Amino acid sequence: MSDIKLNQLAVLVAVAEQGSFSQAAVELGCTQSRISHALAELERAVGCRLLQRSRRGSSLTIAGQQVCQQARHILQLVDNIVPSLQQPDGVTGRISIASFRSIATHVLPTVLTYLARTHPALEVELLDGCKDSHEVNDAVCSGKATLGISSFQLPDTLFQAPFLHDEFMLVYPASLNATQAQPLMQTGQLPYIEAGNAARQVVLTHMQQQGWPLQPARTLNSDGSILALVSQGLGFSILPQLALYPLPEGVRQHPLPRPLFRPLQLILQHPSWHLPTLQAVVRTLRNRALLARLAVFRNHILHFRD
Repeated sequence: MSDIKLNQLAVLVAVAEQGSFSQAAVELGCTQSRISHALAELERAVGCRLLQRSRRGSSLTIAGQQVCQQARHILQLVDNIVPSLQQPDGVTGRISIASFRSIATHVLPTVLTYLARTHPALEVELLDGCKDSHEVNDAVCSGKATLGISSFQLPDTLFQAPFLHDEFMLVYPASLNATQAQPLMQTGQLPYIEAGNAARQVVLTHMQQQGWPLQPARTLNSDGSILALVSQGLGFSILPQLALYPLPEGVRQHPLPRPLFRPLQLILQHPSWHLPTLQAVVRTLRNRALLARLAVFRNHILHFRD
């Protein structure tokens, strides 16, 4: 039987989040010697080194990252035991959702409002600072987020469920019409501004297969920055339709010669799937009657996936 104790897991998570033994001791209200002792016992129990110490502080080893990821989930389960017994449906506690900007802006506010009304004991934190799927995936894998809404390059270690999809669109200056813009884009006279996210290679490969090889003149991380340059006639881009909504002034959109869709997935750690809190959130996210009221569905920007 394992000798791992909950307080040891809590210490590991605190050191990982605070970056040093001293700050972890302040966070947990104990001495640094107790922090050191708990970590030494935990390393003996798992049989490997979990932390590396340097002048800059403490960082997790590869094994430490794996243990810390599981520790966060275990501690969350423990935190929810008593509150779940106090609620008839068990839907209580706290979860966090990681998402990129467009989903956080156009979909999640309605979902959070509905959850606040139907499950008032459930606290939902929104992590909307992820710039792309890579950062959403990392947030879920590390345990910082309980649930993620992501797209490309999903880790096989995560549970995945189909959610929504939208279509990639050609985005070009409004000073040109589609007939004028396409030859300029195909010949490179109008520079291609690439979105530096997890979909970049998917877009390049798709266009190459259609006989339209793209040579990025710029790579930018912000959809807003890309659209600002396009509106000034400084290039064209290919972006998911949700990222364009509402379409800014000075910009036009047009379907690709052959459609390319962005699949959106719900992702979470396998052990978390059976939590009543998560099941309540997933049911709400997949509530078609609720989401169908949103402007992005009424305007055919987002579509449900079966």
